[in-house]
Amino acid sequence: MVFPVALPAALQDFFARNYPPLTHSKSLSGMSGSSVYRLTFGNIPVILKTNLKPQESLFYWSYAPLLREQGVAIPESYWSGEVDEHYWLVLENIPKPLPHERWNADRQVLEMLGRLHRAKLPSPPDLTRLYKPEWTTEITDNALSLRGTSSERIAPILRGWEAQYQHLFRPLYPISADPNPNNWGVRSDGSPVLFDWERFSFGAPAIDVAILIPGLPDKAAFRHYARRYREINSSVGQISYIQEKAIEEFAEDIKIAKVWVVLEFLYNYTTGQTGISREKIEYLVDRLPGWLESLA
Repeated sequence: MVFPVALPAALQDFFARNYPPLTHSKSLSGMSGSSVYRLTFGNIPVILKTNLKPQESLFYWSYAPLLREQGVAIPESYWSGEVDEHYWLVLENIPKPLPHERWNADRQVLEMLGRLHRAKLPSPPDLTRLYKPEWTTEITDNALSLRGTSSERIAPILRGWEAQYQHLFRPLYPISADPNPNNWGVRSDGSPVLFDWERFSFGAPAIDVAILIPGLPDKAAFRHYARRYREINSSVGQISYIQEKAIEEFAEDIKIAKVWVVLEFLYNYTTGQTGISREKIEYLVDRLPGWLESLA
């Protein structure tokens, strides 16, 4: 069987030396810019990723080993390299997705995020080559320009939050910046593993907690996740960001971070940075005004 994409010679040699012949391949590419495949050699599956952007390779080269030492569950990296401005990764295949019954503030998932957020990494980090979370005027203007967003009603809300919550983007804590439930898998012992580290960066833990919550949640969901995160991570070295905040204040940070996540998602669609379908975008845009007003 032939590989689904032309491989660098060094990677072909790695597979030839370490695995039986390829027996199956499946494309797993989603909304990111990576090409992702599950390759099966005999009965041995691995994940192959290739990207024109260096961020995820940089994460596996520079940060993943240090985070694993501190208990953050990350897929193992078997091979990595840069060839002709393409970045290649061969990663551990996580056998099962996170079950839907574990999508609601799962204890082990929130504990894993807590380990990430309090991890000690070389300081200062080189932020120039990492994804940069930020709430810009362009992101707000884009949401207001989309059909169905009722800009006159929601413009004051969004512009106020944009100005008031810039502290969420201070590069103080390691964050995944994309721990949505679809980016978690479970190993055979049921322990969760977080993959898709292309957006690894530094910011407020509230950003990760917000992305973990599915859909367009209500205020009660933000309070629930804030309480659960703090409760689950209170018995270990606490994060100063959380210690200094009351639950209601932390829940507000999560709420506004979720708003930003939705606006950035729409901006990435408009600027061609995501492969989401137009139908899903229209569904989201139609519900945006009512959702924002319910949170104000």
